Amino acid sequence: MSVLSTLLQAEESLAEARKLYDDMNTELHRELPKFYDYRIDFLASNLGRLFSAETTFHCETGKVGKLSPLSCWSFSVVVQCFIPRQPVHETVGPR
Repeated sequence: MSVLSTLLQAEESLAEARKLYDDMNTELHRELPKFYDYRIDFLASNLGRLFSAETTFHCETGKVGKLSPLSCWSFSVVVQCFIPRQPVHETVGPR
């Protein structure tokens, strides 16, 4: 009797697993074509945003290029004030 009850439980488990598989398979067959078709809209909108950001970047860098050489020189002097005189690994950590 123990073998028979184990066999019945296995068949019930198989039936549940088969039903779950069929439900998921049906849902995937219904949803995947929509998901696949959406890729074009997704890529187009993201690439459009990327190109817009790239255009803005180039416009802004063009404005920086129009600055006078004196202002660019003064900016480089300010930046050099923040450059460490010795490597960071020598200034940080116990000796």
